Amino acid sequence: MSGEPVLRPRGDVDIAAVTRLRATWLALADARHPLVVVDLSAVTFLDVAGVGLLAALVNRQRVHGGHVHLRHVPAQAGRVLELTGLAGLLPVEPAPQQRSAAGVIDLRPLEDQRQLRD
Repeated sequence: MSGEPVLRPRGDVDIAAVTRLRATWLALADARHPLVVVDLSAVTFLDVAGVGLLAALVNRQRVHGGHVHLRHVPAQAGRVLELTGLAGLLPVEPAPQQRSAAGVIDLRPLEDQRQLRD
């Protein structure tokens, strides 16, 4: 599956983001790629407008005989896709494993102390 275009939205995929993304995503589908991958690893929030954009991409790809594949779907986005039924229409890979908090040093208390001294 190498060489397929990968869309990587970031942050909130809501009405504001969809307004910016729609033309580009649908133009990509019109380029008749057999597969378009949407990597959701950097998405922090997906709402109904984002689901609508994914559905439009899927529909446009199907018109041209293509497919859409989702990668790295975060839990919140996965729940929205399940609730709307879109997850059943798309191959979805699980989200990447979350890093353990073990071994992470919280520097905030040190920053607070330095501000008190400055």
